[in-house]
Amino acid sequence: MDMVDLIVAIARNYKESVGIAPAKTKLLKLAYLAEIYYKRLTRRRLTDQQWVFWKYGPYLWEYETMISNEAIFLKPDETDEFYAVEVRDDYQEKGTKAIGVRPQHSTS
Repeated sequence: MDMVDLIVAIARNYKESVGIAPAKTKLLKLAYLAEIYYKRLTRRRLTDQQWVFWKYGPYLWEYETMISNEAIFLKPDETDEFYAVEVRDDYQEKGTKAIGVRPQHSTS
């Protein structure tokens, strides 16, 4: 599965469940936990990303680049270390069936 699609699926499901978009730190940690859970269940990796342990936990060096892609994610007016990561409504994930995540489709 592509890491961007995993982040998108988690962000959309989080917003649907909680009512607000996840903060970028929470989203990263949830993606790491999804990787761990999937690995324990299937004995295979969910993505091919190389996680590093930096400062306070798991991190992806490419993460900032991934979430700053304006074709996929909405750009917040103000950013800090805790801004919410919101997915554009018109973005369609490619590979969410592998983990049983239901992609949301707009009804327009």
